[in-house]
Amino acid sequence: MTKPVDDVYLTWLYRRPVHSPEQALAMLKKFQELDFTHPRQFVYINVFLDMALKKILEGEVQADFYVAVPAIISKLIPLRNKLKQKFPTTRRNSLGTDIPHMVKLFRECHQYAVQDECLIKTRIARLDMPTEHIIANLKTVIHDICTFKPPPYDPIVQKLVIRSSTSEGLKLNLDGILPQVEKVEEEKEEERIADDEGEEEKEEKRVQEPVGT
Repeated sequence: MTKPVDDVYLTWLYRRPVHSPEQALAMLKKFQELDFTHPRQFVYINVFLDMALKKILEGEVQADFYVAVPAIISKLIPLRNKLKQKFPTTRRNSLGTDIPHMVKLFRECHQYAVQDECLIKTRIARLDMPTEHIIANLKTVIHDICTFKPPPYDPIVQKLVIRSSTSEGLKLNLDGILPQVEKVEEEKEEERIADDEGEEEKEEKRVQEPVGT
């Protein structure tokens, strides 16, 4: 049996339920009401990563962050492969002229770390926040984690569990949470390959056509 028919059952006999973010948060809020726990308790996520992350991080310079001014960015180009995702860019707000502001931004931003090579545990919200705000925070963190995945690798996030300070963990469906850029890139690559194959077929036909005398 894949789904229990009673409210009380042996969990190891059934596949773990998978919930949408909306369903999971509704359940967490209901748990809080039924258990009479604090309504402003924190919401956490456990992000299970592809073990290839170890290969991704090998050789990376160990530092919290790097900032730079535009005048010296050309001198840092040789370090791009070493700094990887930490290379200063305007998109990450780490390249600019206001150094104190950038340092303050990174010092006060949300931080997370990888544990046991494949697990990230981090706090994302308080339970009494609107559901849409919690989901927005969730997606922001997951999308940031996914930026550490180089193109040759599969999605770095393999499993996602959400819980509150006093509740059990609920497994989330990754559909709609992972960034969709990968699918767009794959579709473009498939179109390019199809176009190339079409051109090759046309070229073969031209070669096979008899030359008139």
